[in-house]
Amino acid sequence: LQAALCARSAPAVPFYAVSPAAAGDDMPSWVTEIGSLRSDHARGHQGILGREIPVEQIEVECLGFEDLVSRHGGVMDVLVVDAEGADVDLLATLPLDRLRPRVIVFEAKHEIS
Repeated sequence: LQAALCARSAPAVPFYAVSPAAAGDDMPSWVTEIGSLRSDHARGHQGILGREIPVEQIEVECLGFEDLVSRHGGVMDVLVVDAEGADVDLLATLPLDRLRPRVIVFEAKHEIS
């Protein structure tokens, strides 16, 4: 599945990712795994490396929780969210009255808004 998990489904939303071609051989391999719906978060990794990271904007499909589950069998036993700084905001949209995952894992080290 190549889509972003969002509060609501949408055919295309901006997604910010590091271009593998532009990253170059002198960057750590994990740099090309950086991606976020927030450009400031994707670019924020520059401080870790001490140099600019080539972030590009691409369009991706966005799925809400209910659409994601309905496309893939209607059941969600385990939910793992690593939404690059938007974990708490995204989890707030989880319709727990209809979707009841047994386990929810999320990253809590980012600043909560």
